Amino acid sequence: MKKTFGLLIAAVCGTLTAAAGGPGKFQLNLHSKTNANYTFMFSYIGANGHVFEQINGKEGQAPVPVLRDLSKGSQIMFIHNKTFLVNTNEPLEVEMDVSQMRNMRPHALHNDRKFQLPNRIDSIFNTCSEAKSRAEMDGLLKVTDTWIAKEKKAAGLSVDELETVAVFEGICRMMAKRSMVRAHEEVAKTEGFSDWYFEGFDLTSPHFDRIGNAHLMSTIVSTWWFGRQAAEPGLEAEFMMVDLMRTAKSTVLRDEAAKLWIYGETRYKHWTPTIKEIYPVLKNGVSTEAARNYIDSLYNRYVVLDYGRPAPNFAAKNEKFKTVHLSDYKGKMVVIDVWAHWCTYCIAKLPRFREIAEKYKGKDDIVFLTIAWHTPGFEKLWMELAGKAGITGPNNLTVITRDDDKAAKALFEDGYRITQAPRYIVIDKNGNFLNAALSTALDEKVEQEIEDYYNQQAQ
Repeated sequence: MKKTFGLLIAAVCGTLTAAAGGPGKFQLNLHSKTNANYTFMFSYIGANGHVFEQINGKEGQAPVPVLRDLSKGSQIMFIHNKTFLVNTNEPLEVEMDVSQMRNMRPHALHNDRKFQLPNRIDSIFNTCSEAKSRAEMDGLLKVTDTWIAKEKKAAGLSVDELETVAVFEGICRMMAKRSMVRAHEEVAKTEGFSDWYFEGFDLTSPHFDRIGNAHLMSTIVSTWWFGRQAAEPGLEAEFMMVDLMRTAKSTVLRDEAAKLWIYGETRYKHWTPTIKEIYPVLKNGVSTEAARNYIDSLYNRYVVLDYGRPAPNFAAKNEKFKTVHLSDYKGKMVVIDVWAHWCTYCIAKLPRFREIAEKYKGKDDIVFLTIAWHTPGFEKLWMELAGKAGITGPNNLTVITRDDDKAAKALFEDGYRITQAPRYIVIDKNGNFLNAALSTALDEKVEQEIEDYYNQQAQ
């Protein structure tokens, strides 16, 4: 017997007219006919925004009716990475084939053409992404456009549904082009690339709010950024961010773009002057309290690394396991290399850091510290790796992070917002940050920055 469970999404009578323009009520009835437990995942746009749910079911369980609020009108609902066009005015019945639990396959059981149209559009654009040239992709897209036009007409979509499908179609088209351009970078150099890449994608459309998957918003933004940067390689990400916040009319798209940008900047760059400049743009551009709180939380967490802010008085151990504090170097400019034994890039850069430090040999108003960041048990390996890189002596330090030593973690990991290695930090003679995150390239530009900071301190 085929192992399936049915999902019935049906409008509950009398609830759709509760308020003009308000949300509709949908009831989900889960029916299990499997001989194994299952996990059912879906995402949609509820009355208060995006919702992601995970429901666990068991063999032979009684139907479990669950009432859900959906935003009024049409939207793209995601069921196990499959996309369905749903409407508060019409029921949707879906059957899930769970004969292979890791590859559940949802199928609409009625009006299949209409409800599964987004999923079929997604699939056909994925095929287009396999093109090996712009000419080949254009040929595939021409066939695709003809097929989609016929399918939309045959499905009998309303004006509202056509708008929803159109914005989803534009997303799929752009994502297919990104995949192809990544594999064939020369396409980005062809004439009219920007117009070609963004054809069918309208950043000003307000209907991104109908895509029932918040995670997809981040993918849309990164795909748009990819096209902008491919067309204009020197274009700074912060310029594109400002452009998007001022141009996009979809509140959901702006909110997700703002959160994505500030997360990337703080997570990977920790703190830059750009974050301070763009922060007001993000705050004024988002529409929800949740988005503003998210932006504020990251900004406030990392602003402590800003130029002139006091650097925490960390506690580290030298090769003789004597405790050393930042305050021991008061009156000196301090340049720190945070590395880890598990980071091959960090280890490869240790000789370069030593090379830069050698240029200041004999100067007593600057000190270069290497701080190995690791967990207990790797002390011997720390000294071996440092020795091979020529890093020895009293300025070769380590911070052993222990879960039970909250004070040490607060001083170093939390205080310096250490989330990855390597990390290069410059602190002035008074113990304040000059730069909390130099470029990890440790190139000539970084070397010049260190020299500029040193000359500034000498004045």
